[in-house]
Amino acid sequence: VIRAGVRKNRLIRVQDHQVLGAGGEFTVRVFTPPAAGPLPAMVYFHGGGWVICNIESHDSLCKQLAAQSGCVFVSVDYRLAPEHKAPAAADDCVAAVGWVLDHAAEIGGDPTRVAVGGDSAGGHLAALVALHYGGRLCQQVLVYPATDMRMGQESHRENAQGYLLTADSMKWFIGHYLDGSGVSAADPSISPAFATDTALALIASVALLVVLGIAPTVLLTKDATRSNVLARVRSAAKSLTSGGLFVLSYSGHGGQVDDASGEESDKLDETWCLYDGQLIDDELYLELGKFAK
Repeated sequence: VIRAGVRKNRLIRVQDHQVLGAGGEFTVRVFTPPAAGPLPAMVYFHGGGWVICNIESHDSLCKQLAAQSGCVFVSVDYRLAPEHKAPAAADDCVAAVGWVLDHAAEIGGDPTRVAVGGDSAGGHLAALVALHYGGRLCQQVLVYPATDMRMGQESHRENAQGYLLTADSMKWFIGHYLDGSGVSAADPSISPAFATDTALALIASVALLVVLGIAPTVLLTKDATRSNVLARVRSAAKSLTSGGLFVLSYSGHGGQVDDASGEESDKLDETWCLYDGQLIDDELYLELGKFAK
């Protein structure tokens, strides 16, 4: 079932498709730029703590990203808590990426250049999907992802207040998603922080990672004590990507990026900003397209 419509937004073609998942049909929205294909495809999962937001809240963002990057963007309207407990959201995201891999040619995409990304809860879902599909995906773009649903890292305690999204708020969101689900917060199927080294070695490389309140130079050199999952992600990415890992540190959830560091950090000419999960700098759009390509 397809509901297609063309909207005048930088000549982006917008189409809604229905995908069959474990819980029934759900919508994916495809944003296709006016360029000769096949194009790299980015499957994007919106943030909102697994409870709020949807493809409408991130519609403008995905249009802008598709227009600026030259990539096909696919936004996923996954099921939300508390009506749908874990792992409902992750199951829908896995199904959505499977649909994109199978139907890439139909939407102008290249099945060999499919990436996943998302902000906040969406970054968490992107990491889980990357673990599921392993080498079938080419990149991950993780914008302040939740990776330890136990909230057991030192960074959770150090940054519990003062960054808009507080530790208490995180507990509220996680509770709505996990409580009564029967899924343990320490289960690797819900917390990518606890994925095995073998699984991490097989995943698509992390091209962009946005983190909170951690100096990127520290993260990239000696961060094993502060957040072991970020150190492990960095290690996996370093071994898999030849293009370098970009790491941005930001001052608050949906706030301004403070610094950037990575093997190609000399290419970053200005500060990049985020507002309410929206990446709003044109240079970032262009770089994001390069990651997927």
